[in-house]
Amino acid sequence: MTSRKIIIIIIFQLLVVHLNFAQKVEKAYELLEKEKYSDAKSILVKSIEKNKDLALARYGLALLYANENYSKYSYRKAYRELKKSYRSYLKLSNKKKQEYQSLYQISNKGYTTFQNKILDIELDRAVASQSVAKFNEFIEYYPRTVQAEEAKLLRNRQEYEKTKAENTFEVYKAFVEKYPNAEERAEATKIVLKKWTEIYANYASDGEINSILEFEKKYPDYPFYGTSTKIDKSLALNAFALRLGNVFDEDKTYLYEDYIKVAAKRELAFVALQHLISPKLKAKEWKAAADIVKIYQPFFDAKDTRCQVLIEMLENNSLAPKTESISDLINTPNGEYAPVFTPNEEVLYFCGRDRKDNMGLEDIFVSRKENNVWTKPLMIEGMNTAGAHEAPLAISPDGNMMLIYSNNDIYYMERTKMGWSKRKKFPTINSRNFWEADAMIAADGQAILFISDRESNVGNFHKFGIKYHANNVGNTDIYVSTRTSEGWSTPVNLGTSINTAFGERSPFLHPDMKTLYFSSDGHGGFGKMDVYKTTRL
Repeated sequence: MTSRKIIIIIIFQLLVVHLNFAQKVEKAYELLEKEKYSDAKSILVKSIEKNKDLALARYGLALLYANENYSKYSYRKAYRELKKSYRSYLKLSNKKKQEYQSLYQISNKGYTTFQNKILDIELDRAVASQSVAKFNEFIEYYPRTVQAEEAKLLRNRQEYEKTKAENTFEVYKAFVEKYPNAEERAEATKIVLKKWTEIYANYASDGEINSILEFEKKYPDYPFYGTSTKIDKSLALNAFALRLGNVFDEDKTYLYEDYIKVAAKRELAFVALQHLISPKLKAKEWKAAADIVKIYQPFFDAKDTRCQVLIEMLENNSLAPKTESISDLINTPNGEYAPVFTPNEEVLYFCGRDRKDNMGLEDIFVSRKENNVWTKPLMIEGMNTAGAHEAPLAISPDGNMMLIYSNNDIYYMERTKMGWSKRKKFPTINSRNFWEADAMIAADGQAILFISDRESNVGNFHKFGIKYHANNVGNTDIYVSTRTSEGWSTPVNLGTSINTAFGERSPFLHPDMKTLYFSSDGHGGFGKMDVYKTTRL
């Protein structure tokens, strides 16, 4: 057999094979119409494996995967096969393209229509999910498409609505950083800059050097570091040098005066003013103290009413309440405080510190009134522990439950025939890693008020015992927990009309259930912890 005949035979065989595959792919399309999906897929896959009629075979797979009646349908797979089909289609001759258009309606326009159908369906699903993750998946899987750009707009809009709803510095800042090309970025950036200044003011306004150092550590990327922040830091160092937590040093009077004049917008300036008048207060020279306040009042913000209130208090003749010792057997040169009377006022519990008869650092003592005289106080067995802090807080109206403080938490003990029971942590009101104290029980027994230095307080977190605002109270707030059918409720902060960014302590709710007495160093006053009264309307 001649070589020419062999070539002719091979060509003929190839034509037959190609014709067979073409017929099989055509058969696959017929099977798709008959919903015989598995058989159709098998033919189409084999055609692709043999590298035959790739454009047509892959287009058929795209049709298969885009059919929701097919159990394994997937628009992503349909899109992938369609893209591969189109790449093969572009390599075809014009004659072949015309043939595909005539037999299968496959054309450039057809590819575009098919692709947009897939993308529109997938985008609708992402929109319906309201999921940023789904939008991101769509954008990642279908890049450089009109629908991907629309998905970006919708995603950004949705994310920005969430950002506005949360309305925190952190979420706005995250939005600006995460979506640099978003239409909403300009507006978000303005808000971020505004919130930057608010956050800085929140830290710097108290005038504390520790607050400024904390801000610098927490926000090294603050965009407005410069002359003004250097001035704030310098003033804070000046305040620190005054040692406002110590007794007023009259030799440094001029330093107090200079500081108040230049730093009157900072909280510590008012504290410095309180120190400046402290010698006059100690000498009960009320008018002289008021005159000093009047000198420095113009330096403070006109909206700050504390100077005027202080002047009115100093000019009031009913100052300086008279005090007397309850008993020389109870009071010593050392510490006695936190008095708690039983409802009949015949028994007094109190906290003693550094007494000769102390067992721990702070202990609970009891004294009884006999013939109108208080007996020598004794430590209560079972209430105190060596080397620890315990103090009485309150007794229930029926006298059968006592609240006590012990090492940062509030406990309760119940009266039994054998005496007081073992202490138990009071439910709901204690929080891990924070300080709770100064609890009292309402006259009806249905509410408990207490204080805490927890992070949810008004203002920045300042732990009890760490020097802040010229004392060691930290930032403590008053909370209330009420008795419900299911037990004691989650504590609620009494709010900014009572609590400040500084220290509130010793809440006492009058039996009328409307009048609250408490101490605070955040409402102005003479300095340190002053007593205040508020009435619920």
